[in-house]
Amino acid sequence: MQVIVGCLVEDKGKILIVSEASKKNYKKWNYPVGHLEIGESIRDGAIRETFEETGYHVKLNGVLPIQEVNKNNEKYVLIFFLAQVESFDEQHQLQGTLERVWKTPKEILEIKKDDFRVYYSNMKMIEYYKEGKIFPLDFIGDLTYE
Repeated sequence: MQVIVGCLVEDKGKILIVSEASKKNYKKWNYPVGHLEIGESIRDGAIRETFEETGYHVKLNGVLPIQEVNKNNEKYVLIFFLAQVESFDEQHQLQGTLERVWKTPKEILEIKKDDFRVYYSNMKMIEYYKEGKIFPLDFIGDLTYE
């Protein structure tokens, strides 16, 4: 099972989405998202992925409901955070994305199914956001011990 982390970055009622650069998902829309690296915290992974793909430094404000996804006999756990922009690095070279765009939730819901990398989970995240299903950050405990 893979752990995937990402952010719904919100600013002035709009959400940041990215167009992917990979050959397999070329120009498909997605949120800033990626695999959690070994030894990395869930929060740090979401912040890192968001910066790598967008150039935005973000602050996490909450966590959306966690999704367990079964696709093509593979399982994923999706952990998304609601985040806000703290700063932007204009010199940052995008990693894995072609462009970044701000859209309203309504505009995101109007994107065609085939234009998303993963349509159903992307739509579910916007539904959670619109319904206010945002939990405090301490919903995810941080247990560190030796």
